Amino acid sequence: MIIHAQAIEIDGHNYIVAKRFEISSNTYLYLVNEDNVLDYVIQKIIIEDGEEYVTGLDFEKKFDLVQAYIQRDFLMQLKDKLQNDKEDQPENQ
Repeated sequence: MIIHAQAIEIDGHNYIVAKRFEISSNTYLYLVNEDNVLDYVIQKIIIEDGEEYVTGLDFEKKFDLVQAYIQRDFLMQLKDKLQNDKEDQPENQ
């Protein structure tokens, strides 16, 4: 299976879109550097004249809010997976 990931260039580095999500009618991207997975950025999508553009977050508090949302989302997915795995295991008799 071949999976094509969307990449965005920022400051000469390619970042892969790891997650696209909405918070309060705003769309954000969680981007991971394709050469260093520990290097990530969060960008906001703005639409001008029908075109999508990415821009940095306008203040640190918004970055913290979006990062907390991402962590919450990840933990909820992990919780669901663990519950599903537990339900799939046969009961000991």
